[in-house]
Amino acid sequence: MEISRTIMSLKPKNTSDHDGISSELIKTLNQPICIPLCTIINKSLETGDVLGSMKIAKVTQIQKQIQFFMQTIYTV
Repeated sequence: MEISRTIMSLKPKNTSDHDGISSELIKTLNQPICIPLCTIINKSLETGDVLGSMKIAKVTQIQKQIQFFMQTIYTV
């Protein structure tokens, strides 16, 4: 299954995300959660409903080199 391959391709990290689950734990539970997870994703795509907890994103600003250089000049 595509979901199983995606789970197994996760980077092995012991740190948890906003949901408190590490990728290492998800990889360990790959077989038991694969079919229920597939059902949830398919239902979400069919109905267009997305759980509120799945709408969370982490946005990180990455400064470009020129912005950093200009900031350094003005702060000196």
